[in-house]
Order: sequence, then C-alpha cells, then structure tokens
Amino acid sequence: MYFPEYLPYFAAGAIFFDIWQGREQRWRWPALAILVALCMREYYASHGSYVGLMMLTATFVPFVLLCRAPRTLRVLECTPLVWLGRRSYSLYLLHQNIGVALISLAAAGLSLGTHVLINGAETQILVVVSHLVYELVERRTDGLARWMTGRRTGSTTVQTSA
Repeated sequence: MYFPEYLPYFAAGAIFFDIWQGREQRWRWPALAILVALCMREYYASHGSYVGLMMLTATFVPFVLLCRAPRTLRVLECTPLVWLGRRSYSLYLLHQNIGVALISLAAAGLSLGTHVLINGAETQILVVVSHLVYELVERRTDGLARWMTGRRTGSTTVQTSA
C-alpha cells in the first residue's frame, strides 16, 4: 500500500486549521489524535530515533493544547507570521531544489562561520524567490480561480495585510 511519508503531517495541519477557524466538530479531535500517532510512527519508522520522536511529541502536544484555547493562538495572526505563512507553500516547493543545490556548492573544508553565512544567504534567497512566486503566480491564479468560481473572498478568514 502506498502511504506518502508526509501525508499525516498535511492532514494534521488541515485539521488544526479547521479547529483554529472555529470549525470544530466531534470527529476532529479523535482524527487529530490518530494523525499525530501516525506522524510519530512515520517519524520513528523513517529515522529510527527516540530523540526525534520525543521532539516531535514535544512539538505536537503543546500545539494541541493551544488549539483547545484558541485565544492563545492569536499570536499566530501577527503580520510577519501571516506574511511568511502565505509564502510557506512556495518555500516548501523551492527549498529542496534551490536550498540543497546552494548548500551542496559549499566545499566540505569550509569553516563553520562560512557555512553559517552560506545558509543565511541561502535562506534569504529562498524567501525572496518564494515571495516572487507568491506574488507572480499564487496570487494571480487565486484571483483567476475566484473569478472562474464566482467566489469573492479567499479561502481563509485571516484578513491581516500581507
């Protein structure tokens, strides 16, 4: 059976978003618990590390608890995080190809400081390119999709300016 490695993470993110938007239903919390368990199982199966599994648990558990008190999640609505979040899909798509290519250009014998500078520059390049992809591709196709379907607003209710 084909089971994509990151599918539970995407599904958990979608359920977290629904809960955060106030679209909580009885089935979402049990589904979220199952997805978190699948994420942990997948992480352990692919990495074989209890340390990583504990780190994943330490990330998921507080986030689940925060979702139970939505007012505490308002910090995620701050302008810089919303701006970055809107560009996160482009970052996700580009980081492997561009990021790994740039990092692999660095020679193995370089100092730690040089590697830190290279990683910092690579991150800045990725953010700029992701911003361009968001502005020139994503926003235009979203507008086209809204025009074609007759929708007037975007799919999210977060209205912070980007």
